[in-house]
Amino acid sequence: MTRNEVESYQTVLNILTVTERCIRTANNILTSDYPKHALSEVYLDIASWFQSYIINADTLAQQIDGARGVPTPSYTRQQKAVRLAGKAIRNVVAHEGLWIPTLKSGVHAGLGQLTYLGISSDKVISSIDKVYEKRCHISDADSQRQVDAKRYIEDKALSSITRIDRFLVDHIAAVFPPAIGKLEDYISKPSVVENDTYQRSLNLLGLADILKRIKSYNCYPTK
Repeated sequence: MTRNEVESYQTVLNILTVTERCIRTANNILTSDYPKHALSEVYLDIASWFQSYIINADTLAQQIDGARGVPTPSYTRQQKAVRLAGKAIRNVVAHEGLWIPTLKSGVHAGLGQLTYLGISSDKVISSIDKVYEKRCHISDADSQRQVDAKRYIEDKALSSITRIDRFLVDHIAAVFPPAIGKLEDYISKPSVVENDTYQRSLNLLGLADILKRIKSYNCYPTK
């Protein structure tokens, strides 16, 4: 492999490593039994996991978009809205030592008795408004993305709360499959396949091995 190819390989290796960390963290949240009260250790675990997920996933999304030698993913309008909502939530939770989510429990129409963790939808919408505030100019596309992101949060709100579990499912689907699709194209290149083979000869995982493990998590979208 050329020097540029080696650099691209290392970049994708880092992307996949962080991706697996995000997916594993999200899987922990989505497979946990939600606590019945705020004194439960599970409550603090989920709070810590979510904070870690959203910080890493937002950083990863930016890294994927700017990776050299790797095709840039394309996203639907809805996926862009969810990604922006994720950035806004990241800005809310990232600057607290340990972010503490809201714990809700009650009966909801069509859902029955429900216990869930979340974040104030008003805080998220306010954060969406501030995402581009440092820019001198906001494009029409970015302005529309803010409108779409706020509408997404409003539509998903339950008693003015954005549920962690529902948001995670949407965010995973918006961020990872489009990126993974482009990475699969990269991983299928002969030079990359050859380097994967060399990695395995050293008892190390190749890119294809890490990708396969990422897709094995229950929370990873099947479509």
